[in-house]
Amino acid sequence: MNKNKTEKYISSFKKGYDTAPSTKEEDLLNRWNFAREVYTIASRTPLDWSVRIGIYGTWGEGKTAILKFVKTIALEDNQIVIWFNPWEYTTPDEMWESFVQLILTNLKKAGINIKRPSRLYLIITIWLKKILRKPVDAFSSLAQLDPYASAGLPILKKFLSFNKKSLRKLQSFTSGKRIIVLIDDLDRANPVLVPQLLFAIKELLDLPSMVFVLAFDPVVINKVLYSNRNDEGQDYLDKIIDFPKWLPKLTDKDLLKLLQTESYKYLPFLDFDYIQQVFHHLDKNPRKLKQWIRIFVGFEDEIKRYNKEEINWAVFLLVNIVKIKFPQIFVQIFSDDTIWKDLFTERWLGRSQTSAKQELPYLLKIKEISTENHLSKIEENILVALIEEIVKLDKSYTSESFLSYAHLTERPAVITWKEFNEVLVNYEDNTSIDALNTLLNPLIKNSDYTETEILSGFIIKAIEYWNWALGQASNSVPGDKTKSHATDAVLSLKLIENICFDKNGFSGATPFLDVTHFTLIYKTATKWIDFTTPAEVYIPIREKEKQVLVKICKETSFNLNEILFFLKPWNVFRNGVYNQEAEKELAGELSIILEKRIALEIIYNFKVDNWINSIFEQDGHFVEHYILLRKTSHLWSPKLRQQFLELLDNNEAQKIISNNMYQLLSLIDAAFFSRESLNGIISLENSILSDKELIIAIWKCAFIEEINPRMFKEIEELKNELKSKCDIDVPSPLWWERIKRLVESIERK
Repeated sequence: MNKNKTEKYISSFKKGYDTAPSTKEEDLLNRWNFAREVYTIASRTPLDWSVRIGIYGTWGEGKTAILKFVKTIALEDNQIVIWFNPWEYTTPDEMWESFVQLILTNLKKAGINIKRPSRLYLIITIWLKKILRKPVDAFSSLAQLDPYASAGLPILKKFLSFNKKSLRKLQSFTSGKRIIVLIDDLDRANPVLVPQLLFAIKELLDLPSMVFVLAFDPVVINKVLYSNRNDEGQDYLDKIIDFPKWLPKLTDKDLLKLLQTESYKYLPFLDFDYIQQVFHHLDKNPRKLKQWIRIFVGFEDEIKRYNKEEINWAVFLLVNIVKIKFPQIFVQIFSDDTIWKDLFTERWLGRSQTSAKQELPYLLKIKEISTENHLSKIEENILVALIEEIVKLDKSYTSESFLSYAHLTERPAVITWKEFNEVLVNYEDNTSIDALNTLLNPLIKNSDYTETEILSGFIIKAIEYWNWALGQASNSVPGDKTKSHATDAVLSLKLIENICFDKNGFSGATPFLDVTHFTLIYKTATKWIDFTTPAEVYIPIREKEKQVLVKICKETSFNLNEILFFLKPWNVFRNGVYNQEAEKELAGELSIILEKRIALEIIYNFKVDNWINSIFEQDGHFVEHYILLRKTSHLWSPKLRQQFLELLDNNEAQKIISNNMYQLLSLIDAAFFSRESLNGIISLENSILSDKELIIAIWKCAFIEEINPRMFKEIEELKNELKSKCDIDVPSPLWWERIKRLVESIERK
């Protein structure tokens, strides 16, 4: 369909989302000719016949549209048309009262004079029954209804008996016209009503000029009839319907035409080419296709936040197809690394010819999830096909984007590239913090996210942009383009610096950035650390990168231990960088800054009760062990070493400090003398055990007070280890000999 013609058509009418079409212009599925064929049967059979036509189709195939087309054609041909929907009624009474009134009303409109006493009697009877009716069970049989609610079939019979003569002469009354009754949604009606309605159409309303066109799913109706009559429903249905007409099978061309019109109407932001790309994964049912299109109607405001190229539209649509088809397992599928890592690896390396398909890890995992959630084999195959195509079309090599596509409106992006670029373009003119605040304030004001969440999202985008700019510079021929991209990199670094420090991202009482953000900054800087020529382009960038990292290490109020653990200065071999020596040198410089700050914290922590015990296990406390036990640690530099020795004489916190010194000796024992050593990177020679004076001072402080005799043997063993392995002869406290004799006497006993 021509786009301009489609847009003109769209603007020509306003309807609800699920309103069936009623005119030839609205026919997107080439069903008009089928409806005309139905009407031809209805209008050209002999006038003295009563005709029953069945329009057969499953849910959502467009049966209502056929009825509306027939109605339009019939009205243009001056026929009498009555639309009846039994789905609206819960009891036989209500259904037949409404049916009779519809006939009376439409005949009167057509100028057909029904015998007045009969009509007046019926109208009064119907309204009295409605007023007096008591609530009844919608699934009760007619005989079980309350006496006041017994209008039902008797009302229809009275109507027919009072007007038998008139109704037999309908042909002359209608002057060659037909009364065409269109019955919709019979398969959705209360099952109690279905047999009565079909019986009445066949037996009571078998009148000249009466045409009934019923739209329903015969499979559903047959089940209802079978349950009511305990015989074959199809046989009964065949006796009632004179002309069964199955809806013609729709072609892909027809369905794509429907999708195109619906997408132009509701999704102007989405290129139809992407819908065509995923069409083969969609249900070939008109109503389901329209419902699928409607899912994205609420996305428009969110999608306006993105540049068109930010979203992989085909993947976006496929992910949402999975979400719609498999809502119960959607998050489980997209959160499982086993599936996606295996698929991404396969995409890189190709599938091994020796690997049987059913043995692939991702297929086994999908099968496991499918079994747990009782999916059929067909459903499992559909799921696999969707997932494989998502990976085939994806360019990110990460499943994180898939979840973001599925929750685009439920969990919108904090910052999009479109929003970031709009800020950056203006920020380039003025990089002051005031200018940045002015640019960010509208975003913060109009967002559901907090200011710190937006700033966190912004710094992630700035890091990614910095990395992109350096990549572009490295791929450019030295010249103006290289300089331009280098300028972009410096600009993004300035933005990062503003957020880290001026906006208190890493500093202040409550920093909102953490080791994750430091890791991203560091990895980006070291990724390009080997690029130093041309010097006038790259040296300023390298210096700015180092300046930002040094400043974070000096000023951050975040957990210093986590950053130092990430840097791992104890690792001889460096991973993930081309120039290992340059990276190792940078990591060493940053580690010294952090170690100095952590050492000061440790001096303070010695006055915290049981602090050493709290870090005794190495898991999570490797950094503290690394600083405490290493002789070259800044903690044992001349100045801090002296401060530590003075601390051991602190009378105010003597008991707490003494207890921590005892625990420190236990840590030394576990690290260097235990069979299951806690230490894996510090040799005996490079440890604090090479400082005899320091160890003796720690020993004296630890055992100022007398110990529990049960602990004596362990301490004696440590004393011997210090002598034999480190040549440290620690002095025996005043209580030593007495406790030793006590322990020996206990052992003899």
